[in-house]
Amino acid sequence: MTRQGSVDFSVTLRRVGATHVVDVGGSVGVMGAALLGSRLLAVLNDGAQRLILDLGAARPLAPGALLGMLLRIDRYAAQRGARLVTVAGPASRPTLESNSAQRCLAVARSRDEAAERLGAGA
Repeated sequence: MTRQGSVDFSVTLRRVGATHVVDVGGSVGVMGAALLGSRLLAVLNDGAQRLILDLGAARPLAPGALLGMLLRIDRYAAQRGARLVTVAGPASRPTLESNSAQRCLAVARSRDEAAERLGAGA
């Protein structure tokens, strides 16, 4: 059992104009993916319409858990009329470039590209 939640997993939320930017850092295991999903749901339930999820500094320890959570959150966002673009980092890129992810998720290579897709500066 890992103690990832207390050691180096972090989620930071900030707002840039009408866009909510969620930065994720450190190791993202099963518990980290669940915690991240809860934070994203809270942001969406508070009315966010444009989200950038930046995984540039994240290291997925449980890629399947991360991908499953992202697919669920993306579907939930779409049902609410919101848009989510995920920025892939070096460690998360293989997971986000899988066939399942490419078919369903909006994935960008940089925060600037993500902001461009949303039509907002971030």
